[in-house]
Amino acid sequence: MATSKDLVKLVDTGGNSPVNFEKMGELKSVLNQNPNKAWIKNHPFASGVVYLPIDKVETMLDMIFQQWRVEILSISQLAQSICCTVRLHYLNPITKEWSYHDGVGAVPLKTDKGFSASDLSHIKSDAVATGAPAAKSFAIKDAAEHLGKLFGRDLNRKDAVAYTNLYAPEEVDWKKELGEAKTLDDLRKIWNKMPKDMQKEEDIIKLKEAMKVALEEE
Repeated sequence: MATSKDLVKLVDTGGNSPVNFEKMGELKSVLNQNPNKAWIKNHPFASGVVYLPIDKVETMLDMIFQQWRVEILSISQLAQSICCTVRLHYLNPITKEWSYHDGVGAVPLKTDKGFSASDLSHIKSDAVATGAPAAKSFAIKDAAEHLGKLFGRDLNRKDAVAYTNLYAPEEVDWKKELGEAKTLDDLRKIWNKMPKDMQKEEDIIKLKEAMKVALEEE
């Protein structure tokens, strides 16, 4: 099963290999684990607000969902800021269905020192060129937060409820699984999925060896 620690290690080493999930519970458990504390940054424009950098968010989207895209719904000036609204589309790796979350981001227009953005003559020439992409990045991160704690959902909340896995895995009868193997390849795959501690049990080892002999004779 993939864990948030696996993602942290892969992201920190510059990897973007996809992480595979077999059940919805595995996906939900990873999405609702806390992000790496080392990634958390103070918001440059909002006092007391923290966030995850866009590079970490995009890398995790690549690794978990593999297929995702951003639709820009609007970019406008709101008061003295540039505001961007986006729709983050992603392919659920379990259901194989497309879903989306909307997000909004805003950054203040850059002005000459000591002047207000209401004074158009003192807005910097690159205010829109740099402000619009920044607003878009904040909007993507805002949308991604809806996916779970791993993407920063609870970073700025004082009270948060711990996630309980509603998709608890069913108990597997590994003896039955081994006994129903049809080929040596099936037997190998079943064995590799078994818990490591169970692979050390004497009766399990004997059953595996007996099945191996039987399948080799077929």
